[in-house]
Amino acid sequence: MHILGAAVLLGTGVGIAFFMAMTHRTRDAGLIAHVASVVVIADWVFTASAVAMQPVTGALLAHALGWRLTEGWILLSPALYVLVGAFWISVVFMQRRMRDLARAAANDGTPLPTAYFRLC
Repeated sequence: MHILGAAVLLGTGVGIAFFMAMTHRTRDAGLIAHVASVVVIADWVFTASAVAMQPVTGALLAHALGWRLTEGWILLSPALYVLVGAFWISVVFMQRRMRDLARAAANDGTPLPTAYFRLC
């Protein structure tokens, strides 16, 4: 379960980045709004659930292998996990904002605003 969770995190992250990058290249506000909407949902459904399970499955795995949770590298893991999580949360908010900006541009029939490109 721990390895599956790591694969979901990596796969979802790479997939989301790829689809956002490819869609951004079109500069089509309607398409970007649609893809960004799906990306935000995928982040919460797949990434967030894997994020929640990784510490649990990691602790269970360490216990099953007889490792102490006080070993140095295991103690470092939560700190790195929180640091990476802070980056992920900021990206989710950026994706939501990009989605909203693209939706507004598509609805108004205007080009994507400068704020969208700064976030991208």
